[in-house]
Amino acid sequence: MIKNHKYLYTGIDDMVSLFLHFPELFKTLSEGNNSDCFPENIPQIREKALIILRGETVAKNQVIKALPIDSSFYFPDIQRDVSEIIDKYGMEEWTSGVIANELHRHLGVLTIIGVKMGIRAREYFCTGVDEFRVTSFAGSVPPMSCMNDGVQVSTGATPGHGLLTISSDTLARPVGEFTYLNWKIRLTLKPEIAQKINDELKEINFVYGLDNNIYWELVRKNSIKYWRNLDRHDIFIIETLH
Repeated sequence: MIKNHKYLYTGIDDMVSLFLHFPELFKTLSEGNNSDCFPENIPQIREKALIILRGETVAKNQVIKALPIDSSFYFPDIQRDVSEIIDKYGMEEWTSGVIANELHRHLGVLTIIGVKMGIRAREYFCTGVDEFRVTSFAGSVPPMSCMNDGVQVSTGATPGHGLLTISSDTLARPVGEFTYLNWKIRLTLKPEIAQKINDELKEINFVYGLDNNIYWELVRKNSIKYWRNLDRHDIFIIETLH
């Protein structure tokens, strides 16, 4: 770094990541076996530093640029909640929630729980998608297994990538273990919340049955409610395993 360059006073170690991501913003002077690199475009350096801090160096989506935030794009029963959910939990959770429920083919509360769990695990590790392995203990039988769809969409840990494993434990429960490098954590939906969700689903099923449209309408209504009201920072027990 050139000693009299004005950027020296606002960033030194930061330059390493910036140079690796955006080498075109630096000028290199070579003399013999030695090379000195220094930032040449200060406004662009600042702009690109914010891109790194926001985690936008890799495209999050593969087909669409972004989901609309205009509430009129969505079905009437969720329109009034779009802005609130995005404001409270961010676009990352909103996008994952929309895609997970489209994949799941109905709006389900345990799918939403899976989305929130996956985003929370990514926050814990400060990672993007496709960066850790997940073992889900939600089993393979609905409704508990619905959580798996939310987890895989929000983390990118899909069966196709070989990053998602469904535990063979006979007791299905809203628990996920996330492994990143040499770190492993377990996220468990708080028992009182899990019990409330389970009791509601059982009651709706008992009264209406799975073949009744009213059942699915009430499930959808509850799912929107929980999506809006459950903060992912408050609903999980996080344990460090190693």
